[in-house]
Amino acid sequence: MKAFSQTVVESFLLEKKGLYLVGQEYFQIREDEKRLGFIFYAITQIAIAYYLYVQAPLYNKDRWLWTILGLMFGPYTLSIFLILTNRKGLGWTLLIVMFLCLIAGILFLSLLVWAVFFSKG
Repeated sequence: MKAFSQTVVESFLLEKKGLYLVGQEYFQIREDEKRLGFIFYAITQIAIAYYLYVQAPLYNKDRWLWTILGLMFGPYTLSIFLILTNRKGLGWTLLIVMFLCLIAGILFLSLLVWAVFFSKG
């Protein structure tokens, strides 16, 4: 049985090569898949910022403030903007869905940590 620190070092070195351990097998994530995820993220942030840039003056809000916040925080800024501009249903729905996804992610990571540290074997 390997020491825990040795396993951590090996997995770190394999992740630098692009190999990720899932269960008992290693999978390789290609560079174009990573790039595609980043491009999707960037396009989403830019689209939200552009929407806020166009819509903010219509509601007497500062255009540049909402654009910068939209680039930095994305969907969170959009949901707050929707709440402040009397589109409360959509804004609160978006905010609640994002909050629930955050909680689900935290629970998943905590279960993953629990499985790694308390698994027998």
